[in-house]
Amino acid sequence: MGWRSRAPQPAPASALSREVAQLAGGTKVLCDRATDLCERGELALACQLIEWAARAAPDDVSLREARRKIYERRAERETSLMAKGIFRSAASDAVAPPNKPVTGKS
Repeated sequence: MGWRSRAPQPAPASALSREVAQLAGGTKVLCDRATDLCERGELALACQLIEWAARAAPDDVSLREARRKIYERRAERETSLMAKGIFRSAASDAVAPPNKPVTGKS
């Protein structure tokens, strides 16, 4: 992307997440909606919303816990073993402090 492809460079994920959260009325609003969508089985959309909320407020423990639960639910519903692993990893990483993903290594 960028000047070579004649397409504008996208905004950084953290800046986009903060803007989306502000437009939505805050990270709690995004989190609540993501939780509702998760309960209705709309897991891909729930994951997108909780990602925006979590990136907008990376130090918010309640958002990390909600993110963990949503990704665990998504892993449970997957039929692909690879997808299950990816979403379980995202659930594990969700509870780690910002910029310190859980890798399973000592």
